[in-house]
Amino acid sequence: MRTITIKQPWAAWIADGHKTVELRTWRTDYRGRLLITASANPAKCRVELDDGTTRILPAGCLVCVVDLVDCRPATAADSDAACCDVVDNGLFAWVLANPRPVQPEPVKGRLNLWQYTGPVNLLPLGVDWLDAPSHPS
Repeated sequence: MRTITIKQPWAAWIADGHKTVELRTWRTDYRGRLLITASANPAKCRVELDDGTTRILPAGCLVCVVDLVDCRPATAADSDAACCDVVDNGLFAWVLANPRPVQPEPVKGRLNLWQYTGPVNLLPLGVDWLDAPSHPS
């Protein structure tokens, strides 16, 4: 499956549907299912949850499958969907839709688009990938 590795917390934001645009310096003609993996760097990404507690997001693992539905030049209007303050000229907006969480198995990420050949197990509806039982530490 075509795969892209993204640093935390952005990979988690894609999985929860908050981040629907990924900004890249390069474009792709690929459209279709895209596996999102969390980069191993940084290894410890701490986020604050709505209840005031903090959690370390996992790194170096499978996160979710999305549909890559478009790739076009980015505009300033993409900043909210990309979860960033400024969209520079020359970037491309990869438009993502329909995130489906997967069992978070350990994986070594790579640069650019790459082919993941291992099993990808979608989680049941309503199960958050952060709460999956075989979650890597």
